[in-house]
Amino acid sequence: MTPTPVRALVAECLATFLFVFLGGAVALHARNPESGIGLLEVALAHGLALAVATGALAAAAVQANPALSIALLAAGRSTPSRTALAVAGQLLGAVAAALLLKGLFPAMLWEAARGTRPVVALDLSMAQAFTIEAIATGALTLVAMARRTDAADRRVANGGDALVTGAAFTVGLLAVTPFTGGGLNPARTLAPMIVTGTFEGALLFVTAPVSGALVAAVLHRLLVPRESPPTS
Repeated sequence: MTPTPVRALVAECLATFLFVFLGGAVALHARNPESGIGLLEVALAHGLALAVATGALAAAAVQANPALSIALLAAGRSTPSRTALAVAGQLLGAVAAALLLKGLFPAMLWEAARGTRPVVALDLSMAQAFTIEAIATGALTLVAMARRTDAADRRVANGGDALVTGAAFTVGLLAVTPFTGGGLNPARTLAPMIVTGTFEGALLFVTAPVSGALVAAVLHRLLVPRESPPTS
């Protein structure tokens, strides 16, 4: 059953909140020198948080990522109104999570983590960073779009789908974090920028993931055509 607009908005808000808050909490903890937490643990935390958030709200077919929502629209698997509601909910949830991360955790960790904002490596050009972010988000989008929601197969995302998507996000962070800080999700990267009032790299971390997701949507539509409803 398709969720009502209000339920869709709330579901996206809640899913993105859980994803950003749980993953961000581990990222802050990693800034404590005594924690022993490194990139692997932070990446796993984000992947598992994404799996938990999207799996728990699978019936609402949440996406928790504006880039994915826009890609689904481009692929003809969503509507403009549904996409607008999804992106609004995602941004609201991410900002709420960033505000709580700032307010609940030690200021020292928040400052050390730059408010969980991604930072591009100094020896990387913007073109290189853009390409890296686009490719990583495109790969994540291809995995996420494998969840079939067309009329011929009324299934929505289930726990297994959520786990695979979370695993893809984990791999993406492991691959790109040392170079771009690991964005892959405009809501996740914009939220701490809004909270801290620092928008360095904002254009990159919006346009690159969305561009990569759109390319993935085109490739998915060409390589995995949607099935037509059975005629008999």
